[in-house]
Amino acid sequence: MTKNYTTRTLLIVLEDMGYEIDMLCGMHLLRSKPFRVAVENIDSGRATEWISNALLEAQCIHVRTLLEFFYVGADRIRASHYVADWNTKHRPDAKTALGEDAGSLYGDISGKLSHLNSPRTEKRVWDALPTITEGLLHTIRKFDTLLDADGSSALRSKAPDIGWTEVTGN
Repeated sequence: MTKNYTTRTLLIVLEDMGYEIDMLCGMHLLRSKPFRVAVENIDSGRATEWISNALLEAQCIHVRTLLEFFYVGADRIRASHYVADWNTKHRPDAKTALGEDAGSLYGDISGKLSHLNSPRTEKRVWDALPTITEGLLHTIRKFDTLLDADGSSALRSKAPDIGWTEVTGN
């Protein structure tokens, strides 16, 4: 069965497709040549926009992965596999730490990242990234204090020290 969409909805999806195509081409251009040469041959405003959007999307992907590990993942290895009573006793309240329900936030980010025709609302997930990032960093730091030495060492093995002390959400 084919669903009928309004002309406005169909146009919005085409605009979104245009963005996806633009980002695909931009990322390809920036990655296919040495960066300096690519930027020299591309309008700097366009290159800056592509990089900014790619970084935003990458941050959202990492936020989504961390939400899954600390708050909403059910079928994967998660924080509760390392810290007894993580979900019931130790985990910071999502609404307090992140500014909203973790499940809703996870769904919003997933929808914006990978579903072309996700519902459009006035709420833009990325506007809340400073608060979300600060909340996740608080959650990560708390989790780290509850790990044994081997666990903490493994957790910190690929995260630079700056992520533990100097990075804030803003």
